[in-house]
Amino acid sequence: MGRSLRAELRSTRPFHGPEHEAYLAVQRTADLLYSQLGELLEPYALTQKGYNVLRILRGAGEAGLTANEIATRMVNVETDIEALLVNLRVGGLAAAGGHDSAADLTWRITECGRDLIDPLDEPVHTLHVKQFRHLSEATLRLLIGLLQDVRDQS
Repeated sequence: MGRSLRAELRSTRPFHGPEHEAYLAVQRTADLLYSQLGELLEPYALTQKGYNVLRILRGAGEAGLTANEIATRMVNVETDIEALLVNLRVGGLAAAGGHDSAADLTWRITECGRDLIDPLDEPVHTLHVKQFRHLSEATLRLLIGLLQDVRDQS
């Protein structure tokens, strides 16, 4: 077993309770996982949020999605989805069209965007396997369920 969270954080004071410790543990773990994905995407000049948007658009197919629809599907909340989409458009990774109102624009992944993220499927999957390889499937299912319970009650 590794160092305790208190040791990792170099905290000299006890946590305010198990809820506080659980919150900090989830945050610390999420930050570690997020950083590792960021390192994998860095050579592709792609942020994690940009990667997430491109995956969402790829899944939407030719129908595309509005900015609001994309925002509701994001793993991490994006407060300025329009700016993120404009950056992807400037980079040639996404395109918009269809309506007069900016809020009603339909966004689609471009061929260039697809060419960028399709080859990333396997390295990202390999990273996730590496990150969780020490946990059994039963433990992973338990973790998924526990985290779902927290989200359901929040």
